[in-house]
Amino acid sequence: MRRVLLAIAGIGAAGFAGVAVLGRWGLALLYSANENGRLILENAGLLYPMVAVTVLTALVLFFNMLLTIVRDFKGLVGANLIGIIACFAVSPFLVARYGMWGAADALMLALGVQAIALAARGALLAKRQFSNQS
Repeated sequence: MRRVLLAIAGIGAAGFAGVAVLGRWGLALLYSANENGRLILENAGLLYPMVAVTVLTALVLFFNMLLTIVRDFKGLVGANLIGIIACFAVSPFLVARYGMWGAADALMLALGVQAIALAARGALLAKRQFSNQS
């Protein structure tokens, strides 16, 4: 498990470094200098939340797989519902107030809550499993 988490963290760090070094240049290369291209370049900072969301999605998927392996479907559904509820709770306010940045923040927050709920459920199951063995 430690190796997977370190790999996810390493890929995230590489993604953030890549955005810092090549993000704006890459967008300028891909999109022309017309009005849409300028709008995209003005929002180049949204590449950072995109990397964060990718890392959080990888964490959520990893924890989902762990709970699937131990066949804790109730915990799996419950933890994922917590993430959905968190997204529904914060999205209207953040999107209305901050637009695209609010949508990115809402998704990061919801995925973070979901990852924590999944990890907590997995830790609870591990504690139960290993405390029952003599």
